[in-house]
Amino acid sequence: MKSLSQRLHPAAAARPAARRFFWTRLALGLALAALAEGSAAQARSRSFPIPTGSQPISITLGPDGNFWFTLQNSSQVARITPQGVITEFTTPTFSFPFDITPGPDGNVWFSEGSTGQIAFITPEGRITEIMFSLFDASSGITTGPDGNIWFCDLTGNNIWRYALDTQTLSKFPIPTPNSFPEEIAVGADGNLWFTERSAARAHHDERSHHRGSERPGQPARDRGGAR
Repeated sequence: MKSLSQRLHPAAAARPAARRFFWTRLALGLALAALAEGSAAQARSRSFPIPTGSQPISITLGPDGNFWFTLQNSSQVARITPQGVITEFTTPTFSFPFDITPGPDGNVWFSEGSTGQIAFITPEGRITEIMFSLFDASSGITTGPDGNIWFCDLTGNNIWRYALDTQTLSKFPIPTPNSFPEEIAVGADGNLWFTERSAARAHHDERSHHRGSERPGQPARDRGGAR
């Protein structure tokens, strides 16, 4: 039986151990082209110490060619260059950065856990937060095939869409009560697929058939600068 705190902090209990193995170091598997006649290519890994942040959770390749990752225990996201240079950026309000994905707008988008917010960071390091709830927990996040940002509302039992062109939020309730939607991905069928942790099932969101409630989702706060 998971505690309430574990449910409010999605990565604390549900993220597979392999994704949160390094608490103070980020391990990036760098495929080194070590091809030699008569031997197979070998991949080696390197570890890069994180300057101040802790508990790296998710990582993605940003539109700028750098890797971006979340640091849940320190309310930060960070950028690491292919050369291994790490720069950390603190969110405007205290949060629990969780999942992260590149956006079609050239920014990197991420969920902020049990803050009722998602956020995006520009290549220059300016973070803008967008509120969708006063207290619910955002979890998995991705760019949909429609070019919008889709994310899971773990405790609110919803899937949300943030339309980039109109800056509006649309809410799609999940039929199964208390299903705790956590991870979300784009399917080959043009739909969004997501997991329902407590319901022990996967589900797909036929976005063209949904009628969700909409409300403005303009950026709430922003902050620039790095540590």
